[in-house]
Formats: sequence, structure tokens, C-alpha cells
Amino acid sequence: MRTSTTIENVRPSPLGAPSPVGRADARLLVQSRPAFTLLEVVIVLIIVAVLATLASLRYAGSLDRYRLDGASRRIIAEVSRAQVEARTTSASQTVRFNISGSTVAVLSADDILNSRAGRVVSLADDPYRAAMAVNGLASNVLTFNAFGDPSGGGIITLTRNGLSAAVAIDASSGRAYVLGTP
Repeated sequence: MRTSTTIENVRPSPLGAPSPVGRADARLLVQSRPAFTLLEVVIVLIIVAVLATLASLRYAGSLDRYRLDGASRRIIAEVSRAQVEARTTSASQTVRFNISGSTVAVLSADDILNSRAGRVVSLADDPYRAAMAVNGLASNVLTFNAFGDPSGGGIITLTRNGLSAAVAIDASSGRAYVLGTP
């Protein structure tokens, strides 16, 4: 049953114009609310998808840089630790860089005499997943004598998904650092 709009069942709206109070008129007001069209929703979803794709590509690149930075720091730590151990134990320490397996092995003189593996770090596995190349070190081996003096110097290049980082080992001091930051 539809009621007619009279002065009695009309209330002023907040804007000052009368608004109907009857049920049928209230349903008409609900049905006439503005909404988004399907086209507008699809456009917004496309924009969000493009932004998400760009963000994921940027995240993947930063993850590769993070892995290379971690691998570089690990090489520096292992070389520095070998040098400190050589000085503190007054015995030589050898660092072997295995290019094919992307591993770094630190061996004491006792490890070499007893054919033990020593401390081995794999840069090909998690969390680094990097490949390695060595330039300047004879037989890819760096040895610190009992005083911590290095047998030579060189550059270790790490690569991952087209990105690269280089660690330099100074031939006179044995100090290892990321190339570009002396």
C-alpha cells in the first residue's frame, strides 16, 4: 500500500529540502545510490596488477643484490678469519677457492696433513646461490703464513642472474674488501 506524501509524513533533510519517509519512497532512495560500473572496477584491477608486477620485479632484483652482498661478506669474513687464525696459532692457514663448486674452504696445516676438508662454505647453495670466478691467485689458493702474511692477492668475482660483485684481496696486507669500497 503506497502512501501519498503529505505535509505530515515529510521531514526536512539536513540540507533543508523535504525528504519522504514512506517505505516505498525509502526503497527508491536506496536503489538510486551511485555505484561503480564494471568498467571502472576492471580498470582499477588492471592498474593494481601492473603495480604489483613492477613491485615484484623490483623485489626480485633487490633479492639478487642482497644475496651477492651476503656472499661477498662471507668471503671477506672467511679470509679475515683465516688470517687471524694464522696469527693466533702461529701456523699457516690456507683458503682454497673451488670455482666449479663455488666453495671456499679454509684449511689449517693439520687439515692439509691429514687430508681433512677443513671449514667449507658453499656459495652455490642457500642463502647465496652465486657463481664464483677467481683472478690473480695461483691455483685459486691463498695461504697465510704463521705471521698472517698472504701468499698473494687477487679478485674473486661473484655472479647471480646477470648481477656481479667483486671481492679484492690485497697482496701486501691480506685485507679483503668489496671492490669499489677500499
